[in-house]
Amino acid sequence: MKGKPWLGHAMIIFTQVILGINIPITRDLLLHYQSPLGYIGIRAFGAAVIFWALRFAAKREKIERRDFILILFGGFLGFVFSQYLTSLSLRYTTPVYFSLILALSPVVVLVLQACFFGEAITRRKSFGIALGILGAMVLAARAALEASAPGTNHLLGIVFAVISVSSFAAYIVICGDISRKYRPFTQMKWIFTLSAVLVCPVWFGSGQCAEELILTAQTAHVGWLEIGFIILFCTIAAYTLIPLGMRSVSATVVSIYMNLQPIVASATAILIGMDVFTWDKPLALLLVLAGALLVSTDRRAKGSSAAAEQKAS
Repeated sequence: MKGKPWLGHAMIIFTQVILGINIPITRDLLLHYQSPLGYIGIRAFGAAVIFWALRFAAKREKIERRDFILILFGGFLGFVFSQYLTSLSLRYTTPVYFSLILALSPVVVLVLQACFFGEAITRRKSFGIALGILGAMVLAARAALEASAPGTNHLLGIVFAVISVSSFAAYIVICGDISRKYRPFTQMKWIFTLSAVLVCPVWFGSGQCAEELILTAQTAHVGWLEIGFIILFCTIAAYTLIPLGMRSVSATVVSIYMNLQPIVASATAILIGMDVFTWDKPLALLLVLAGALLVSTDRRAKGSSAAAEQKAS
């Protein structure tokens, strides 16, 4: 990854596109096929099995005790806690409202980086973050006004979304340095193993696993295809490529690219006939990419961070 920062950006952009497609798919899955607990349980179990199978083809790494604790804690925040709240949010509100809250990610990451790691908040970086947020809000605000199928409880759904986004932002910040030290497979096999150990016993013990709608639905094949897509792309691919990309892309830039998710979610809705093309969508895309460019090319911020690290050492 060294000497190829563009590859890191490409990985992060790809994951955000995939996660954007995941928003309407998850909404459909939760409404017609699975409970929130089942959604997290089957994702965690499927990912854990695949990552442990892949470990035989990867070189083993020894993880320091402190880093191992951070990996598990970050994984809990970034997957179990965050994704469970995401599933609850999408049951109570629409993907449009969830996408609007998702635009808060850069703000949360920047605040966490500034509080715990002393990252400089320059005018250029602030302006870039503002552009990214504006891009997501241009899309989400118009879509919210035109939404014809409101959720059952927007307020509760928005509260869940705020906590979920904050939790995932904390995961990005916590695992930023660790992502540069260990291979993604090493991190992910433990993250999803912990997730499966925490969630699956509760899922089976509650009896919810025997009551999932997918077991009796007439279109169960659609649900299984959605589950397969979520496990392979939104879980395996995304959670592998994000740590790889973060070796050359800062957590703040990752949070900027997260604003691509509502744009992709809307584009997906257009393709399946749930929305129409409007001028605000390409405008939002340009604003998000411009914001990411400003943040990632902030030389003064990079110089300040380097000076701070040199002073600390």
